[in-house]
Amino acid sequence: MSDPWSQVATRLAQRDHLEKHDSEFYSYFAQLARLRPSKSEPERLEKENRQLRDENDSLVSRLNKKTLQMELAEAHAREQAKAIETHKSRLARLQQKIDQLTLEIQEKNHSIQILTDENLVTQIQQNVMKGELDKLKAENDRLLHKVLEKKGAEAEAMNSELK
Repeated sequence: MSDPWSQVATRLAQRDHLEKHDSEFYSYFAQLARLRPSKSEPERLEKENRQLRDENDSLVSRLNKKTLQMELAEAHAREQAKAIETHKSRLARLQQKIDQLTLEIQEKNHSIQILTDENLVTQIQQNVMKGELDKLKAENDRLLHKVLEKKGAEAEAMNSELK
């Protein structure tokens, strides 16, 4: 004869095997028992059906509102994208104009520098010529004075011969 504890363990194992084997059927029977209509079941189902319809209507309404909001947001996004493209093209034109004006300013600055240099050269030439003019005036005055002295001496010599 075997040990009583091993017999208990064997019987428990057999019981567990049988329960597990039929456990699938137990869960199906439990589901069927829940689905079995009772006297108040049609009323409860009707009430639940109304609640579900109301909830469905509410969800459809919310979905429609969200769809409208999304369409408005998409339209606004398209307008914004169009405005951005317009601003980008305008910015490109303005940048090109700025580049042209910058180039024009550089050319004008170069022209101003050339004119300033020419003006400086002209002033230097004018100062040199003024110096030469002053020298020529001084020499002219000296020569004129010499000529006048000589003519004066000749006039005196003629006057003395006449006297």
